[in-house]
Amino acid sequence: MNIMDILYRVLLGPLLLLFETLFMLAYHWTGHPGAAIIALSLAMNLLVLPLYKKADEIQEEERRQAEKLSAGIQHIKKTFSGDERFMILQTYYNQNHYRPYYALRGSVSLLLEIPFFIAAYRFLSGLALLNGASLGPIADLSKPDGLVHILGFSVNVLPILMTGINILSGAIYTRGMPLRSKVQLYGMAMVFLVFLYDSPAGLVFYWTLNNVFSLVKNVVGALMGKDQKISRERIKEESDKKLSKKLFVIGCLFMTVLLGAYIPLTVIHASPAEFIDFNQFRNPLSYVAGSLALAVGIFLVWFIVFYALADSRGKKKYGFYMAAASVIAAVNSFFFGTRYGTMSNILQYHQTPVIPGGEAAVNAGVMLAVLFGVYIIWKKRKAFLSAVLTVMLCTISAVSIWNAWDIHLETERARETIAVSSRNETAVLPLSKTGNNVIVLMMDRAVGSFIEPILEEDPDLKRQFAGFTYYSNVLSYGGHTNIAAPALYGGYEYTPEEMDKRNNEPLQKKHDEALRVMPALFLKAGYDVTVCDPPLAGYSEIPDLSIYDDMDIHTYLTEGNFHLEGFEAADQAESRRNRNFFCYSIFRAMPLFFQPIVYDEGRYNAQEEMSTVSQVWDGMHRAKGVDESFIRAYAVLRSFPEMVQVTEESKGCFLMLCNNTTHEPMLVQAPDYEPSLTVDNEEYDRAHEYWYEQEDRPHIYTEFQMAHYHANMAAMKQLGKWMDRLRELGVYDNTRIIIVSDHGSNLGLNNMELFGKQRYDLMYYQPLLLFKDFGAEEFSQSDVFMTNADTPTLALSGIAELINPFTGRQLTDEIKQREEQHVARTDLFDVSDNHGTTFAGVTWLSVGKNVKDPNEWKEMP
Repeated sequence: MNIMDILYRVLLGPLLLLFETLFMLAYHWTGHPGAAIIALSLAMNLLVLPLYKKADEIQEEERRQAEKLSAGIQHIKKTFSGDERFMILQTYYNQNHYRPYYALRGSVSLLLEIPFFIAAYRFLSGLALLNGASLGPIADLSKPDGLVHILGFSVNVLPILMTGINILSGAIYTRGMPLRSKVQLYGMAMVFLVFLYDSPAGLVFYWTLNNVFSLVKNVVGALMGKDQKISRERIKEESDKKLSKKLFVIGCLFMTVLLGAYIPLTVIHASPAEFIDFNQFRNPLSYVAGSLALAVGIFLVWFIVFYALADSRGKKKYGFYMAAASVIAAVNSFFFGTRYGTMSNILQYHQTPVIPGGEAAVNAGVMLAVLFGVYIIWKKRKAFLSAVLTVMLCTISAVSIWNAWDIHLETERARETIAVSSRNETAVLPLSKTGNNVIVLMMDRAVGSFIEPILEEDPDLKRQFAGFTYYSNVLSYGGHTNIAAPALYGGYEYTPEEMDKRNNEPLQKKHDEALRVMPALFLKAGYDVTVCDPPLAGYSEIPDLSIYDDMDIHTYLTEGNFHLEGFEAADQAESRRNRNFFCYSIFRAMPLFFQPIVYDEGRYNAQEEMSTVSQVWDGMHRAKGVDESFIRAYAVLRSFPEMVQVTEESKGCFLMLCNNTTHEPMLVQAPDYEPSLTVDNEEYDRAHEYWYEQEDRPHIYTEFQMAHYHANMAAMKQLGKWMDRLRELGVYDNTRIIIVSDHGSNLGLNNMELFGKQRYDLMYYQPLLLFKDFGAEEFSQSDVFMTNADTPTLALSGIAELINPFTGRQLTDEIKQREEQHVARTDLFDVSDNHGTTFAGVTWLSVGKNVKDPNEWKEMP
């Protein structure tokens, strides 16, 4: 972000955000763009009325002062010349406490109008919602009105009407003023006419409404009399003016740091890698710079403009307002709305936050108490309130600096990881036509219980997956990748319980060791080994492929290196994050009652458009836009057939892959289950309700659940195409394939209550497991108890000695034979929070051999 970008965001960014927010709120309320423009004009004029009111007073005062000094100035200019005239004029100005540059005060209204005009022009000129929208006789608000046709030419009436109203308003306003002022105003009216004549009707309509408002204001002002109005507002300054000003300044600084830096930094600090694009490296601190620029523009530019133009009473009130707003924002940010679930890197929660009425009522009560407390302290002890705000400001500033430094260090580590990992940019998946191949594909968060309805909905998948066994009674030892993936890759030595026993070794070391077990054993068996996207390698969200540097294997990062035509999202993602970080801060600082209005289902009141970075759900069957994370992962999955390279060597090949398509919930277009910018499955879902309405299965009843089903279905369809491609290439029968997930998903589809305390979704711990051995031909289903820790033995059976090369221990399923399995439940899924020698925050669960039976689950003491 260069200096011009920063200046733009500081000066115009707040106005553009205000225009967009007010317009979208009005549009949601009225449902019509024209009505929203009317509401926008009314709201903006009411909002800036105090500014223009004070500007008019300043201009009137300047005019009176100029008239008062006019005779003396003319006399001096006629009588004297040269340096003598200059010196006498300066003395005359000093005697009358006047400076020549005060003449600029006569242009205050114009100076204020310019940024508002630019913001309105930028916003309304490119507003997609105006396309094709009509208003009365105007057929399309996105084009010039062309209401009158004369001799084959179209005449735009709105600009002419706007100019007429502008001239009438100016005539009233400049009554009694010198000719120079009138010419200036009428000249500006003609400039606007020329400039806006061919502009979209929506923009001209907005500015015409502004001129109507100005006309009404000037008429009212003329009737009431300006002198009387000015005299009433000249109020004696209070003795505590300095303290009130100090409160206002500290409050503005606090809100700037809190909303512009502290909250965005807290979000990024939780997982910096999620905000780093592998292909277009950008320091995530740049998003904070953008958010901070907006906050500076709002609180340290426009708020100060309002403050400077306020009278003494208004300035005193502003001190209280900022102090109260600061404390309320801090209380909401730190103590309320802190558990809304998982959030994407464009600041959208995977599930729209639902705020219980009781919690909102408690929050409202706390806010009233805070407001009352601040008011009492403000009345009695302004100095104490100032000290409290100063301490708060210093605290969040220090934490922000600390977080920024941590993010910087993490970003530099990520930069180094990317530099090392990008040595091979184009991924190749080699498979031997004559030797035996093994593929282990981890589909992150794939839900095993979805396979049965998926196969019922698309029976052809059974043909594509011929030879596979679907295991329906499968256990994962954890509900997150950091907990569950090690056992999948390394076997039972790497269950959470067994890893915790090695409490003198860092979790990262044990995790990386697990990721190296199968590659090491296949390499020892003489296989050509390829590894793609090993999850959390090096305990980094961007996998650190250097953990394999001592092995002669191929390593790739695939996600982000493949794209779907029509869904390129980089530019829109950047724009969305730049806007959403500040909007998210506003959302977090708001009382709970207002948070849904600000959040707006993740849109933050942005223009409703087809998005290539986020999806907005309209019930379970319709959606607009696509999710960037899903598209990135899906693009890789769809490219698997092209990535395969068949070799004639007898040397077998081992592929260890990971893909996140099933991790990212998104509604796609049925029946092909392909991404689309507009999804409408109403008719299709009505015809296929048989599977999710059956009594013997959990019912899907939310968009979140349906989006997960769609992600799993889309993945299975693409995997089916990959299987067909392997057949075409002649490498299907001689390839052993394991498709497995690290864990299921917490969808609320199969809850159970333990001791009346907490609900658990069994699907959280029921991963996907599909296994095809060499030469297998028929699709089958098995209820035999399995775990995803069986993956290494399934993959290596008959190929290599089942000895862990790093511990020397046998790879066995002895733990699985026990009567009870121990499952680790923790919310600390981020490796930056859970990176000690044992897993933190764990609640242990036990289960028998039937993981689908709630009666076999218990919470361990």
